Amino acid sequence: MWNPSETIRLFKNRELDELYISIAVRNFALSIVAVFLPIYFLEQGMTLTWVFLFFAIKNLVHAACVLPVAHFCSRFGYKHGMVLSAPIIVLFFILLYLIDLTPLNLALLAAISGLQTALYYTGYHLDFSKLSKNTQSGRAAGMAKVISTIFHAAGPVLGGILLVLIGFKFTFLVVSVILVFSGIPLLLTKDGKVPLKHCKLSEIDPKFKREVVAFWGYGVQASGSQMLWPLFVYLTIVTSYTALGSIVSLGIIVSVFGAWIVGMLTDKHPRRVMRFGVIFSVLTWIGRLLVGTPAQVYAVDSAHGLATTTLTLPTEVISYTRANKTDIAGYIIMREIMIQLGRACIYILAAIAGLSLVTLGISGSGVLLFLFL
Repeated sequence: MWNPSETIRLFKNRELDELYISIAVRNFALSIVAVFLPIYFLEQGMTLTWVFLFFAIKNLVHAACVLPVAHFCSRFGYKHGMVLSAPIIVLFFILLYLIDLTPLNLALLAAISGLQTALYYTGYHLDFSKLSKNTQSGRAAGMAKVISTIFHAAGPVLGGILLVLIGFKFTFLVVSVILVFSGIPLLLTKDGKVPLKHCKLSEIDPKFKREVVAFWGYGVQASGSQMLWPLFVYLTIVTSYTALGSIVSLGIIVSVFGAWIVGMLTDKHPRRVMRFGVIFSVLTWIGRLLVGTPAQVYAVDSAHGLATTTLTLPTEVISYTRANKTDIAGYIIMREIMIQLGRACIYILAAIAGLSLVTLGISGSGVLLFLFL
């Protein structure tokens, strides 16, 4: 049963509060352009193959940077890595504004983007894992999801409107200004550090080998939902920025309503909730492969928004709990690397085989690998 005092108690944790605010501002800024970025590349003359290779390079660079970033966070603190990512992502958008897109420039931009995501998310997961140790992790993760998603939901719709009014390049500048402020909340409290015990995948405890498969599947399905599916919808079903933005935002809004409830259930039965999320997600992916009209896309994406929360939120909680019971840094390193490799693999497949229902189906099947967790 929902208890208002538990919500108030979560908001009294100043370090968690600043993390909530930072991720909310960052997600809001990036959501304005994230779903439209592949479309921008296509409009600048890049082929679909190069669009997919951009994201593959980005994720491979992210994976390669996780270990050195973890060492950086171990020495200087989690928040230093997260704050350092802000000027790098601003540089990314400034370069998008200034330079002509060629395959070489696209690869450079992908490397910059991969570095900043490694800095931010490695630090974020290390910090959140540590901070949620002394609270109810399901509700803490649910609160993070709710706050982040409320801001995230407005982004795609706003992005679609801005693109119509001022175009891509000025929208990049707007996003850059907002991103500057995302690191400020992290400067308000003392930073934390965690020692590194495991520095290679080969050193991960053998009992976590199944989780390597699960997190690889996490990356595969995440890339399908966040990039391949919206791009497929834009190219085959809807053809306007505002329609695509509203479809993405609707799915996000629906996920907000379920996040807090799912968080409470996850505190009691995380694995049961996750298994239900797997079934729910499989059904919504099947629905995606069958739709053919904008109305059907709106309906199935609304369901998928809730399914995604039911799947990923308990997965996060299980991850943080196991990280705290073993070796936080080593576990997070393994998790981040495998998610990024899963993402890269599906993009490489799309670059080779093209964007089709088969590619989308393979991406969606990644949800089944969550059962290895």
